[in-house]
Amino acid sequence: MWSDPRGVGAAGAAANDFRTDTNDSRTARRRVLCVDDSAIDAELVYRLMRRLDAEVIVDRAGDGDEALVHLAAAETAGTLPELVLLDLNMPRMDGHECLARIRERRAWDAVTVVILTTSMRASDRERAALGGAAEYLVKPPERDALARLLDAVRQAYVDPAR
Repeated sequence: MWSDPRGVGAAGAAANDFRTDTNDSRTARRRVLCVDDSAIDAELVYRLMRRLDAEVIVDRAGDGDEALVHLAAAETAGTLPELVLLDLNMPRMDGHECLARIRERRAWDAVTVVILTTSMRASDRERAALGGAAEYLVKPPERDALARLLDAVRQAYVDPAR
């Protein structure tokens, strides 16, 4: 998992690389957890979200297991994210199982989960909706289209005016 409140990218960082900065006000800032096994996709989401909102903290988990560990630690620290961007096709624990586990925890009810995946299967979309995902978004192949998509998600679920 990574986050960098200074805007420095985390390319090449291991999925479980925790970075903390004791001088930042992490509890007062808006938070997003990106759960994706693709370091390239996660880095792109990180960079685009930070460009759209320099105050947002973006953390990463490389699969569903890591996401649950991150959320449990964030719950204990009082820093649950407002938004989880969740890929479906991941090793160990896929996005559907992770979504089910997130929705089992009452303490995580306020966390919005948006599926951000390459899967265009209707069955995945239906399963995600039944599982409690707020949105199901297919990753566009163009960077500009992804930036517009992430900006809409950010405004809907992370913006402080919400």
